Amino acid sequence: MDKWFYAIDRDVHGPLSREEITRMAAEGRLRRDDLVWNETLPTWMSAGSVSGFFDPGDRKSTRLNSSH
Repeated sequence: MDKWFYAIDRDVHGPLSREEITRMAAEGRLRRDDLVWNETLPTWMSAGSVSGFFDPGDRKSTRLNSSH
């Protein structure tokens, strides 16, 4: 299982599965510019740059629900 971490306002959360991260993105709780990381990445990356987290047509940039 992939173990993903995400950071919002310098607060790091995780580990979560890829499915959980994708669900957070779909619900608006993870923005494209929030940072994500797992052991296969050389460094933290914007969530929007990771393939599969966001629907390609969805360009939401604001968090709909601030609880994480």
